Amino acid sequence: MMSRLTLALGLLAAGCTPEVVCEWSDADADADTASATTAATTAVATTPIFSTRPTSTETPESTVLDTGTVDDEPTADTGSLADSTPVDTGTRPPCGDAGIAGPGFVHTIWPDAHTGDEATAEPKVDVHDGQNGDNHEFRRHNVARAHISYWYTSSFQEAGEPDPSDGQWVDYAPDFEVLGAGRYEIIAHYRQTENRAAYEALYKVQHRDGETIIGRDQRIGDDYESLSLGVYEMCPGGFVRVEDPGVNSITFNQMEFVWVGP
Repeated sequence: MMSRLTLALGLLAAGCTPEVVCEWSDADADADTASATTAATTAVATTPIFSTRPTSTETPESTVLDTGTVDDEPTADTGSLADSTPVDTGTRPPCGDAGIAGPGFVHTIWPDAHTGDEATAEPKVDVHDGQNGDNHEFRRHNVARAHISYWYTSSFQEAGEPDPSDGQWVDYAPDFEVLGAGRYEIIAHYRQTENRAAYEALYKVQHRDGETIIGRDQRIGDDYESLSLGVYEMCPGGFVRVEDPGVNSITFNQMEFVWVGP
């Protein structure tokens, strides 16, 4: 085996100290003294591979790569939020101008005024002229009977009344040019009695995104009832149609348009 003295002399000659660690390959640790001496001599002639030991007892600082993710996955630098261009999330311009509607605003469409009662109610035909109690926003089609404050369809037919088998509806048509485009909660009203049809009245909301239909059996409730149809973005030309899809009886009372926001 290589003597300790010979190995020490070889290390010192190579410039190895307690502060400098020398590393080389000793292929045969069990070689005789001559081979060990040759290996040491070779080590002296070779530039040593070394690393410097830290002279402080403190833990050396390490460089940490800040990847910006919880899972430490590297991500591309997209720039600061202040310098980035906002992504279009689907917002769109209003479908009309602002109007008189605002917080707390409620627009109510009342049924046409009438003379007579039930079969004798007049006018049988709605001319939408705004005269003699006519409400131009309440537009009847083949709805010819009225009682108290509401109009209704009937399975009975008197002279001068429309055929119940024809289409029967009322359009509630606010002037959104005046009210202003925006989101409104729409609340319908009807009269519940045992005479109502055994099928659903159809509430058809024409809004910015198309048509939404809500069915309601008007036998549900207790006397005068209200029904929220939901919140919709209403534009000029928007309206609600309440339709009788059968030949029996449904009612048409007031309707409210409650401002929610732009």
